[in-house]
Amino acid sequence: MKKYKILIVSDHETTGVKDDLYIARSFKNDGHLVRVFKNSYQASFDEKFDVIIRRYDWPENILVSGYYGNKNENLKARIYRRRKVVGINLFGFQETDYSFFETFTREKIPNVIPSVVRQGAVPHILRLYDTDRFIIREKYQYLAKQNKALHVMINQIPKYFEKDVHMIQPDLKYKSEVQFHFVGNKLLYAFEYTPNKYSSLAKEKLLDISPEDREVAERFAKISNMKYGMQRIDFIRLTNGELMLSEIRDTNVDMRLEKLDPHLREKVINEFKKNIYEFLELDLEEQQRFVYYDRYYYPA
Repeated sequence: MKKYKILIVSDHETTGVKDDLYIARSFKNDGHLVRVFKNSYQASFDEKFDVIIRRYDWPENILVSGYYGNKNENLKARIYRRRKVVGINLFGFQETDYSFFETFTREKIPNVIPSVVRQGAVPHILRLYDTDRFIIREKYQYLAKQNKALHVMINQIPKYFEKDVHMIQPDLKYKSEVQFHFVGNKLLYAFEYTPNKYSSLAKEKLLDISPEDREVAERFAKISNMKYGMQRIDFIRLTNGELMLSEIRDTNVDMRLEKLDPHLREKVINEFKKNIYEFLELDLEEQQRFVYYDRYYYPA
């Protein structure tokens, strides 16, 4: 096997660094040169590596998130401009303003929370869900359970909604959140989180994935078209059991590897390494085509 120089972008101060150290150690055991840096590393290092793999690098300390957010944007701009080295999990849906939710809604893709970024489209949501309660979220700070999201009645929407800044969704009742973990487009495992009335921490369990849940998750993996790298596709599970898309997390992905039993963890890491090796065997033009062109869902 050819030996590669691999840079893993991580953050030693996050809980996700455990994932990245497992991965780095396994690459090293295969004989590769591996370094794990924060995204604030010196730009001159970029072209010293065959591939830059972005892992879970988002700081959990909100006081420094803006600083590292800017460093991440600088890293992506450098890689895009230079085109001599390629990055995995650098670009994706997660880096957009989440307007694709409205695109999915207009195209009537099943299992999507109806979403609009235009106030005049609110009646469209009313036709899909019989409710007068809505959630207003900032598009650029979207999270399924974002603390800053406003829960409003329909008559309050004009007071808070700002076009092209906010996204409106119906306030749906759900019983759990389900996170499906992929390497490329291959679904490997899933966790389900159920709110705990006795604690602020949700109950976590490794999910025995049903055929119905698998079909839904893999359908969105096909839309995402992420052939190389890791991704996590999240849903809320409504009280009737239906899954509704809440996030496509395809850049800084927390894979929760430390929560897996050793056998499954090793299987996931080996699948990831195989996936990266397949990517590195492509010529530079094919690598760039995947990173910059092939896998984006452009809103209509």
